[in-house]
Amino acid sequence: SKPVYSLTVNIQPDTSEPLAGVTAPIDGSTLYQGSSVTVQFRAVDDSQLANVTVLANGTQVYSKNVSAQSMNDKFAVIMPGTATEYLLQVRATDVYGNVGITDWRYPLISDEPPSISIRTPAAGSRLVEGEPFTLAALVTDNRQVNSVTFFIEQNGTALISKIGRAHV
Repeated sequence: SKPVYSLTVNIQPDTSEPLAGVTAPIDGSTLYQGSSVTVQFRAVDDSQLANVTVLANGTQVYSKNVSAQSMNDKFAVIMPGTATEYLLQVRATDVYGNVGITDWRYPLISDEPPSISIRTPAAGSRLVEGEPFTLAALVTDNRQVNSVTFFIEQNGTALISKIGRAHV
């Protein structure tokens, strides 16, 4: 008869939580109230992921069952119109029930209207009919200025409508 050998193998349980995070927008970057934002995220685990869930200010906005060691995904969300902060929480659960949770915070601000300051001609300047003049304006916005349209009227009648491109 052949000898029977016995070997005891201690298998360590997987107690490591998955890693998950938002890759865009960057944590702490300013977002605008009422705007649409594309959220991109990634989750990884040494064994295998089972589920990834994203909460926004405590409300579930994304959930997906997964059967892989890693995943990347994205979704669009509309920012609240009045809140001052947006909190994303990414929860990744692996097949052994380990849960990794990360929080990502974003300040929210309103999209203010542009500010326009006519630089030339100076207020009160006298212009002579038929002579050219330069119209210069400083236009700023808390997001971006794409173009500026000038309207010149005389006695309620439009004389000129000119679109200028923003110079950066």
